[in-house]
Amino acid sequence: MAELREQLAEIDLVNVQTYIQSGNVVFESESEDANALADLIHDMIRDRYGFEVPTMVKTKEEIAGILEACPYLKGEEFEEKKIYFTMLGAVPEKENVEAMDVGKYAPELAEVSGANLYFYAAKGAGKAKMGNNFFESKLKVSATTRNLRTMRKMLDLLS
Repeated sequence: MAELREQLAEIDLVNVQTYIQSGNVVFESESEDANALADLIHDMIRDRYGFEVPTMVKTKEEIAGILEACPYLKGEEFEEKKIYFTMLGAVPEKENVEAMDVGKYAPELAEVSGANLYFYAAKGAGKAKMGNNFFESKLKVSATTRNLRTMRKMLDLLS
């Protein structure tokens, strides 16, 4: 992660911080174009390491909004350690969301809202039938999933 921080600084990102070995990076930039920044980071990783990795850039306000909108944080019946956030590379097509048929996977829960998906792994992530690969396959968009603790930590780092 130290090497990644150095390389991101080389492409004019400042105050670069990483969080654990998760691919989560916090930085500042003069650019306000999240898509352009994601492309810049993606291209740097591809050029330096030789592999493709989906890259998304979210602002502090976007992360706060994603957390605020989580339906599983509004009730005591949900254990926080089983709440996950999947950020999608694009808003999925309505027919793909419907075809996902999350009801078949109860007691797991999943809800798509725009380019975000909220997932509750009732039996824990290790035993879940749904997950990041499932969501990418069914929704036909790239995705990255983080747990609640990581999302909160990223928001803390941005504050």
